[in-house]
Amino acid sequence: MSVDDHRGADSAGWLEDHPRLDYPEGIPEEHPEPWGDAIRYYHLAVRAEAYSALDWPGSWREAVKNELAARQRRDGSFTNKESHLMKEDDPLLCTALAVMALVKSVTR
Repeated sequence: MSVDDHRGADSAGWLEDHPRLDYPEGIPEEHPEPWGDAIRYYHLAVRAEAYSALDWPGSWREAVKNELAARQRRDGSFTNKESHLMKEDDPLLCTALAVMALVKSVTR
C-alpha cells in the first residue's frame, strides 16, 4: 500500500496522530478492564505490519525490537501476564504475535 493511495494516506494520518507503541491508543487507559494491556502483542504485530506496508520512516523498527526484547522470557517465548482477556497469557499465541512484529521490524 502506498501513502499515495487515499487509504494509505488516511492510515498514515491515523498513525501519525496515534504514535504510541507501548499502548494501543483509542482504548481508554482508565477502563475497569485492562483491554489495552490485554492486546499489547497484537497491537505491536499490527502496528509493525502497518509501518512496514507504508514504508514508515524513523526508528520504529528499533523501538519494536526494544519493546519486545524487554518482555522476552528466558526460554525465548513471550507471554502477557498483565491480562488474560485476549488470551495473550498463552505463550503460543503471544510468541506468534511477537514473531510477527519482529519479522516486520527486521525486514524491509
